[in-house]
Amino acid sequence: NFTPTLFNHATFGLSRYQNVFNQLPEHRQDWPQQLGLEGVATDDASSFPIVTFTDSLTGFGNNPKTVGAQQNWTYEFNDGLTWLKGRHEFKMGYQYHRGRTFQHPADQALVQGVFAFNNLQTADPSRLATTGYSFASFLLGNVYRAQRNFYGTKDGVNNLYRGHSLYFQDNFKVNSRLTLNLGLRYEIYVPRTDTNLTLSAFDPNIPNPAADGLLCALSFAGKGPGRNGRERFGDIYWNNLGPRIGFALRVTDKTVFRGGYGMYYSAANGNTGGGCFPCGWGTSAAPEVRSPGGVAPALNWDGGFQPPPGFVPPPIIDPSYANGTSTVLMLSKEDGLAGRVQNWHFNIQQELPWGLLLDAAYIGSYSTRLNNYVPFNQLDPKYLR
Repeated sequence: NFTPTLFNHATFGLSRYQNVFNQLPEHRQDWPQQLGLEGVATDDASSFPIVTFTDSLTGFGNNPKTVGAQQNWTYEFNDGLTWLKGRHEFKMGYQYHRGRTFQHPADQALVQGVFAFNNLQTADPSRLATTGYSFASFLLGNVYRAQRNFYGTKDGVNNLYRGHSLYFQDNFKVNSRLTLNLGLRYEIYVPRTDTNLTLSAFDPNIPNPAADGLLCALSFAGKGPGRNGRERFGDIYWNNLGPRIGFALRVTDKTVFRGGYGMYYSAANGNTGGGCFPCGWGTSAAPEVRSPGGVAPALNWDGGFQPPPGFVPPPIIDPSYANGTSTVLMLSKEDGLAGRVQNWHFNIQQELPWGLLLDAAYIGSYSTRLNNYVPFNQLDPKYLR
């Protein structure tokens, strides 16, 4: 308290929590060497392979992550000043929010390999639906589908995202019957950036060298050869103004009207608040091989896991790296938009005889940009070649 009519309130907070994915020691016993399984991880991330069956059989191995840790830190600072002057109550302040999500070591999921067996590899070709047995295919080592993840770095994402807010409000007692609440809030959201340079996304405005130069290719954030020179994909939007207007009117000693309108912003989109788009192209890969035609095995696991021909393990910076895969389109500008919510209400309170109170209200809300800014409509046929 500086004076009886002027005081300041400041707070700082830090919250931290972490998830650790290290498997128990009994699950990490140099299983690739013991099993003679090649082509899978043999370092500190090695583990028992994941084996699945059809025919309602229980598989082996059930934890996709072998090693890794994710930590989430949130910093918050708030400072508010209140000044009472005559019929005014002025409130003003600043709020800061900083979120950090980082992985050290990076999550190592499915590096031990996934091997799926079904009945087709031991079935009668003329009676595929009723013959064969997945465990028999397993005894022969004939794998129907195999997958193994590769990671190009031991350190995963180190995402940072921040928010700044300034506000001012005047609670003005016009007279004994009318009070006005007039305020304005200004918010800035700084979209995520990754100091470990793992962010990549599809940019619809750059040519793809492996697709005859058609527009739409991978773009890699950061500075250096092959990167786009940007720290982040989402732009910073500077127009997040949120007006707040309210009133309370005592019409008579038994009748009161109240109403108000406010515009609010939320870090709801992927880049403004920490939600994640697929963003690891070039730093991780999940090659998969499947049975050609369904009957012949994809591979025999006596020879270990074998990626598809031409597979290049990460890290690799190549705008065509994810060609032929399913993708999510990340826009370079709108992904930094903050969600916006508009609320309004009108309220009447009437004192009735016999100590009764009638309270009636209308409440409205309109929200926009609350989800990731991704176009969900079907692709325009003009882009199909």
